[in-house]
Amino acid sequence: MSNYILLLAIVVGVLAEVPIMLMLVKICLATRNWFERAPELAPIGRRET
Repeated sequence: MSNYILLLAIVVGVLAEVPIMLMLVKICLATRNWFERAPELAPIGRRET
C-alpha cells in the first residue's frame, strides 16, 4: 500500500511542478519593471551617465 502512495506522490509532484514553475516565470516577467536595474546590468546603449 505504501508503494502506491509513494508512486502517487511522485506522479502528482511531477505533474504539478511544471505548471507551478511556468506560473512563477510568468509572474517574474510581468513584475520585472517594478524594480530598478543595476547600471552594470542595463542593456548596452541605455546606460545613464
